[in-house]
Amino acid sequence: MSVGDKYFEHANRLFKKGEWIEAIKEYENIIRLDEKYIGAYINMGLCYSLLGDIPASRSLYIQAIRVDPENFISYYNLGLSYFDNKEYENAAIELSYSSKLAPNNYNSCKILGTSYALIDKFHKAYQTSFRLLLLKPFSIDSYITGLKIFSICFFRASSNYFRPSNRK
Repeated sequence: MSVGDKYFEHANRLFKKGEWIEAIKEYENIIRLDEKYIGAYINMGLCYSLLGDIPASRSLYIQAIRVDPENFISYYNLGLSYFDNKEYENAAIELSYSSKLAPNNYNSCKILGTSYALIDKFHKAYQTSFRLLLLKPFSIDSYITGLKIFSICFFRASSNYFRPSNRK
């Protein structure tokens, strides 16, 4: 076990206790020891997110992506940050990267489908909701999420159609 791993264990214990500021200090120590320790960037980003500092959390997820562009969790967390702040276009971009890197990740797929629906990319939303059913064919959650995505698409499409500017 490396020194970074020992710090990481300690930082994670602090994180789980909700002592996020102390955990951040430990994650910073890890990065000073090893600037390629991807977990430290991701978990520090989660700490900042939980503290409400969204710009700092996003910056850390982006740094994590620079360190390891193949780490789907960095893209997922960045996408989730955008989604939680109703920035659905950006959420869809980051979650699509996450989904490409980890095609069997159910959570990425679930939020990606909803993001597509909310930015009126209905075809992609439908495709993604069907993928949910393939990932978890016997899960009630995948059917409920699929129905939510279809509902969002239906209501957004019909409200766009019935706007006075769209009628002839």
